[in-house]
Amino acid sequence: MPGGGQVSQEAFEGFKQQSGVTEYYFRFDGHSLKPGYLIEDANRNVLFEGKMLQNAVVGARRFAFTDNRTGHTEEHEVGHTTTQTFNNEMFSAKSWFKFDGKNVWDVLHEQGLRIGTDLRSRFPRMVYLVTRDGAPFARIETSSMYVHEEDEAEHKLVVPAGKMYYRFWTASDDFETLFLTIFAVSETEQTIVE
Repeated sequence: MPGGGQVSQEAFEGFKQQSGVTEYYFRFDGHSLKPGYLIEDANRNVLFEGKMLQNAVVGARRFAFTDNRTGHTEEHEVGHTTTQTFNNEMFSAKSWFKFDGKNVWDVLHEQGLRIGTDLRSRFPRMVYLVTRDGAPFARIETSSMYVHEEDEAEHKLVVPAGKMYYRFWTASDDFETLFLTIFAVSETEQTIVE
């Protein structure tokens, strides 16, 4: 994330096994008329979801973000702005993920979040280390389309699907921020978050 500074990998050593840290699953749900994303626990209970309410050919799509633990729902606009340039025989395209009209990385920065990645990660999985106000907040890893380990083992599929399926570990119960963070990584065209 621009201006994100360094995220210390050492701070995340043993993070998954720390007291209070729980594994959760983030997956794409395309099996309904309102596709979106879900956060599930190990028992497959849907804790948080973002369902598309309206797709848009031009402009932002509308999503309903619902915390199923409290029943609270908020609507948000999600869109991309793409800029293309042709200069000195070079073509470039840049894309910004907008959340309620603001750059999503600015929204996350305002909440004290920073994301670090490692190109090497743990091949073939990408790993994102997320801090909040300098302290470890979450560890996110790309997954195959079978986010629950027993499903992955059953299908013998270990190749990451990327961009839509993740496992993550956190001690936080701020699922709205966790959801937006992984949603932003998933929806961003970049493989590596700068």
